[in-house]
Amino acid sequence: MKLLIPTHVKHLAADWLTAVLHSTNVINMAQVEHVKATLVQINKGFIGQIARLELKYTKDENAPHTMIAKFSSSNPKMREIGSEFGFYSREVNFYRFLAPHVNLVTPKCYYSDIDNKGESHILLIEDLSNLENGNRFLGCSYHDALHVVTQFARFHAQWWETSELTNLSWLPDLDTVYDFSQTPETFDSAWKVFKQKMEGIPFYVLEIGERYSEHVIEVLNTLFQTPPRAVLHFDLHLDNLFFYVRSRILR
Repeated sequence: MKLLIPTHVKHLAADWLTAVLHSTNVINMAQVEHVKATLVQINKGFIGQIARLELKYTKDENAPHTMIAKFSSSNPKMREIGSEFGFYSREVNFYRFLAPHVNLVTPKCYYSDIDNKGESHILLIEDLSNLENGNRFLGCSYHDALHVVTQFARFHAQWWETSELTNLSWLPDLDTVYDFSQTPETFDSAWKVFKQKMEGIPFYVLEIGERYSEHVIEVLNTLFQTPPRAVLHFDLHLDNLFFYVRSRILR
């Protein structure tokens, strides 16, 4: 029997959690006796919802007592956008098919599901609140940045022009998903603000920015329509990263 997919935090009930966690053998004989679901990061994930679950079981099993639920927006229009661009399906498929094999540390996935339209989905994943969540506004140290770049370079190398890419039909080429025709105008606008607000910009950065502004479409065509091919995160920033140990931010 296919279980309903929650579209609101109030639907994350004890009986539903018991059923889905039994289905993936996260729990065996135990039942979820009580659940406290709290929406978190309300100002993030505009196309979805994130809730932290605190669970109490009827038996003392080796099961997580907290977890994170990520599910589709409660707004029907936003769910349509998520379906149209494949946001929800790619996230579910990543945890189903890629996460067990990538050379990055990713949250454990306890349960995942998505409807046939790709509009409603649910992920129950490991709670990483014991780690430090990055903050793109505060920035990070040189050593943290170097660590992130190194880890993702290894990730890209793992999928670099590999024949396994042909098995990832659910993972489209970027130029088939995103319209880059507005990028030159968007970049020029942001570049002007950047130059006005930032002080002491090195000459070579200014030179690169000016040259990029003149060749945006050419660069994008080269990056997204010609080899080599690899798996990309495409939303890599500090807010989406967790750190075990961080260096002090150097100002």
